[in-house]
Amino acid sequence: MSCEVTGLTVDVAARRHVPARRIVDGVSLRVGDGERVGLVGPSGSGKSMVARSVVGILPPHLAVGGSVKLGGTEMVGAGDEVAADLRGRYVSMVFQNPGSALNPVRTVGQAISLPLVMHYDLEPGDVHDRVLRAMRSVELPERLTGAYPHQLSGGQRQRVAIAAALVTSPRLIIADEPTTALDAIVQREIVDLLVSLVDDLGASLLFITHDFSVLAHATTRCYVMDAGRVVEEGATQGILRRPRSSVARLLVRAANELSLHGEGPDGADMTGAGGTAGGATGGRGER
Repeated sequence: MSCEVTGLTVDVAARRHVPARRIVDGVSLRVGDGERVGLVGPSGSGKSMVARSVVGILPPHLAVGGSVKLGGTEMVGAGDEVAADLRGRYVSMVFQNPGSALNPVRTVGQAISLPLVMHYDLEPGDVHDRVLRAMRSVELPERLTGAYPHQLSGGQRQRVAIAAALVTSPRLIIADEPTTALDAIVQREIVDLLVSLVDDLGASLLFITHDFSVLAHATTRCYVMDAGRVVEEGATQGILRRPRSSVARLLVRAANELSLHGEGPDGADMTGAGGTAGGATGGRGER
């Protein structure tokens, strides 16, 4: 499913002693059918606000302007019913922190089955089969079906979140910093897994991050944001090799100097004599 964002604005309404301000200012971007596109920028640049605007989950004190079209359906100004029908069925989101994204009182099986139950009228046996299939696709053992989020590692929780996002075979997946809370080795495993599953579905991917070394493995084209605006766009590898904007240069330098993956964004080994670059914890951790 394509995603066409044109002149997107997000404004914070004025409140007592707090003036109104614009946090997303005229952002335009496009994700084509079956395309993997990145949105990269420093913390506070407005990346997550763009993602939440696309799926229609911004809090009520934020006002959205411009246009967001998902497969031709306009989301800005659409009613809650339209947005809710698209979410989960055609568009899914993987959030930064699976610990807070997953309901602590729902089991793994219940979390993964929720989009199926909400959007489709399926027999319980069919739902169960699809849940197990989704778990296998993200390399989670069936014995974890009845487990709760607090009983899982960070990597396992993110795999549950990915399984829940992909169980309905959506046409667009938005991944909002999905590896930030994970250790270095698990980060790479989760990125590789997500990319593989998206490609198998033939779906589109909007991958949001502040880390160019992650983006290089996940996308072919990207947009760079700073202070609520898109300041650069182009092929991911092209920006990595010759960044034009100052913020892109800073992000590329950080990826080259402080990569958590043991290799630079262009594939060069960066661990050196001192071990894993960037002070990564070094432990594999539980996946």
